[in-house]
Amino acid sequence: MERLETHTKSQKISLLDQGKIQPQAIGIEESVLGAIILRGSLLIQIIDFITPETFYKDSHKYIYQAILNLFDKNSPIEGMTVINELKNMGMLEAVGGPYYITLICAHPEPLAIEFNARIIKEKFMAREVIRAGSELVSMAFEDTTDIFDLADKFAQEAFNLSVGTSKEASQTTKTIADDLGIQIDKIRSGAIRQDGLQSHIPSMNRILYGFKAPDVLILAGRPGSGKTALMVSLVLGLAETGHSIGIFSLEMSKKQLMYRMVSQKTGIPYQKLIDVRGLHENDFFLFKKALNEISELKIVIDDNGGITARQLKSKSKEMRLLNGVEMIFIDYLQLINGDKGSRGNREVEISEISRGIKGIAKDLDIPIMPLSQLSRKVEERTGNRPKLSDLRESGAIEQDSDAVMLCIAQLIIKSRQTQQVIIQRSK
Repeated sequence: MERLETHTKSQKISLLDQGKIQPQAIGIEESVLGAIILRGSLLIQIIDFITPETFYKDSHKYIYQAILNLFDKNSPIEGMTVINELKNMGMLEAVGGPYYITLICAHPEPLAIEFNARIIKEKFMAREVIRAGSELVSMAFEDTTDIFDLADKFAQEAFNLSVGTSKEASQTTKTIADDLGIQIDKIRSGAIRQDGLQSHIPSMNRILYGFKAPDVLILAGRPGSGKTALMVSLVLGLAETGHSIGIFSLEMSKKQLMYRMVSQKTGIPYQKLIDVRGLHENDFFLFKKALNEISELKIVIDDNGGITARQLKSKSKEMRLLNGVEMIFIDYLQLINGDKGSRGNREVEISEISRGIKGIAKDLDIPIMPLSQLSRKVEERTGNRPKLSDLRESGAIEQDSDAVMLCIAQLIIKSRQTQQVIIQRSK
């Protein structure tokens, strides 16, 4: 897909004749491109607001276009593939040859890529303001210029600049209604399904109408109430019906989570499974069989502990774009760290994290199920029956969710663990 557009006005019309250089950040542009070439997955963090013409230097425009071409073709993004793509574009020598690609990879800053990319965007917007202003000033000095046409052009340029800073243009009710009408017709004809992802628990499907985007569905419980076991059961049920599922396992490692999945599929207790040498021959056969079956499922696991809300957003976007995940599970919400600006007040942090998760679900158009801890008040209550007010550390969790499931007790149904839960729709 061709994305590179000719955009020379911003460079031709400048204030160079007044002794001023246009806003630019060549070194930062090199750092961003180098980071992406060394770690292709970083492209996900900036692809929605950085285009080739955002770069100041022409060679950087071409390199970024080559990276986008590789992304569109689902090809790996690395030094040699970028060089070959530039060669196919006929632009390899124009950017300085393979040596320049090696040069910009010498000092990448992968951890600061989004921050640096926003600097590049700001410099681009500043150049656009200069370009538009220079054009308008030049036209104002011309006697033949219609002042009303100039005013209209001024308004249009201001509008273009404001749209350039927003993610998506607003839509009229006419456009929204037309889109909705098409969707409704497809639902009635059976071309698409109205209900969300269906779990293996019929009662849960009836109450929630399936897991629908962009719902945030909280699964809460005290430690030992079985919320992680229920999550694993739901993940397996969805993956076994062909869905691609993402998991952020902040408490357990990837291997521990795999043991949990094998335990769910085989019915062999978790503690017995981890002692592989003590397994009977039949159990060991079931273990290997289940492990092989799970390996064929479309499940993506990230077990980096203590990730921040910002990292959760970028990693979720990466899962969605690179792995096509249709639902994300987070085990568990209180283990996510707030970003630096909110540290010091844990309730404020959790509120921001909760709102951030809702934003991720909306932006990626997928359902998300974060697990959450309940406070100790549950254990002090007769019957240990949880309430929404027991959600630990913040009432914003309830406010930002579309439904809350409260684990009461662990049950065994058809050799797969599940839990007795109270389900309450928040909206």
